[in-house]
Amino acid sequence: LFEVHGRGDIPLPGDLMLVRGRVMGVKGFRNPGGFLKERWYTFKGIASPVYAYRTVLLKAHALPLFRQRILDLRARGVRLFSEDLGQEGVVLSSLVLGFRQGMDWKTRSLFTDTGLGHLLAVSGFHMGVVFFFLYTCFLVSFRTLTMVWEPSPYFLPSRMALIPTLALLFVYLFLTGAHLSAVRAFVMIACWVMARFLDRERSLEGALAFAFILMVLWNPFYIMDIGFQLTFAAMLGVVLVVRAVEPLEGWKAFVGGYVAMALVVPLFTLPFLLFHFHRFSPYAPLANILFVFPVGLLVILGVLHLSIAFLKPLKAMVVFLEKGLLFLILKGLVYMKSLPASPYWVTKRETLFISGTIFLLVCAYLTRHRFGKKALLLPLLGFAILFYPFPRGVLVLDMGESGRALLVQSEKNMMVDAGAKGKTAWSSLRDALLWRDVKTIDALVVSRVIPSRASLVPLLLDTFKVKRLYLPAKGERTDLERKITDVALRRGAEILRVSASVDMGPLMLRPLDSKTLTVKIKALGLHEGKKGWYQGERLLKPWEKGAIPLSFQ
Repeated sequence: LFEVHGRGDIPLPGDLMLVRGRVMGVKGFRNPGGFLKERWYTFKGIASPVYAYRTVLLKAHALPLFRQRILDLRARGVRLFSEDLGQEGVVLSSLVLGFRQGMDWKTRSLFTDTGLGHLLAVSGFHMGVVFFFLYTCFLVSFRTLTMVWEPSPYFLPSRMALIPTLALLFVYLFLTGAHLSAVRAFVMIACWVMARFLDRERSLEGALAFAFILMVLWNPFYIMDIGFQLTFAAMLGVVLVVRAVEPLEGWKAFVGGYVAMALVVPLFTLPFLLFHFHRFSPYAPLANILFVFPVGLLVILGVLHLSIAFLKPLKAMVVFLEKGLLFLILKGLVYMKSLPASPYWVTKRETLFISGTIFLLVCAYLTRHRFGKKALLLPLLGFAILFYPFPRGVLVLDMGESGRALLVQSEKNMMVDAGAKGKTAWSSLRDALLWRDVKTIDALVVSRVIPSRASLVPLLLDTFKVKRLYLPAKGERTDLERKITDVALRRGAEILRVSASVDMGPLMLRPLDSKTLTVKIKALGLHEGKKGWYQGERLLKPWEKGAIPLSFQ
């Protein structure tokens, strides 16, 4: 597989194209705690990205019949949503068909920053909602049929309705791209249907274990996929909630189960989210309580929209309901995102503390009958992470050959420069700082106000608490300097212009001229040159093998 970039018409799914262009490198920024681009391309089976200068359509609809029909149906559904709902159709396409292309970053962040990012990818929730909707439709149809036609004694509507429901759910699975979470849900639903026909006891844990074994045997590398990890972690939470609400009956079981799942399931997925994305929304449980049910209704309306597209009066009514629900959901998410600490960024220490505490809470719950009140003491062991030592030393960050960033951790956290080219440069720098347990930067030094050394400084000031900002007496790029000072003043950072030598403990600053500062780290013999950081006469090259850690000892 190849990933094609460039300008021109976007090929349709299934088209066979001749591409002439330039093979692009896959090497990203290799910093601790960051996204490893090479590993991601290898896992996805993509040989290389290609920048296309020219594309020629060789053959349209070149895939095998079944796959091509599925892709054509998906494209038709996306087009139908776009025509009937306009820009809001992109959101509906993502919620119903898992098609996120065309969704702007601002809309996508409304879901991810409020803890509802799982709704944008078709998962077990969507499969369960669609299964319930289809099964209800077929069950009502078959029961109505038995009123006008006397069926065979072997014709049981509650069982026979499962056959077409499962068949259409299989089509819906491929229509949405067959994501791992959806495959897991389909396997579990198929196990439940089979147990129903065979009059066997239906075990949620058994179906979950069977789906896990089947998928791992099919491809052991699925374990490394974040979607695979999240879907099985969420299902473990569902199993725990189902067992907890079993004694309840009627509306108490429904309401209790709904609220418990909204509170407990995010806890099971939280450790994986913190490890991969270093952030979470403290309002995620509330968002799940408020918005999961409306989104479920929206999925049902979306499926109904696709089914009755040829009936214009009914379709107009469905579109009206869809627009109303989308308006309420998006407005609610905008308000929730505006709340403080949404999202909340976490360091490595906080990740270990939260993940360990959640694990110990689950262990305490499972052992409560055996140990009684003593089990409540188990989560207190999570506070042992507070004795975990903070990192110390110097980290020369990989910001590419043309970028520059260095972190010094002693009694205080200090940084020298923050500049790089590339779309993923900021996320790599941010994740590296969080992984080194940095939330507050006591001193940030900008040696030259140019993009290669200061392009990421405004984002750094906006995300982290920077106490002091050291700048040269004059800036080379007045536009960049103005942007940096505006953000620094808004965030309450003290701005200091360096016109004479400054001793900052590990760092020594000396102005080379009015626009340039030279920085030295006396304990390690590090100094900054034109090409990068030198230790003695040796040039350090973090862009070749990744970030370089150095110890003061």
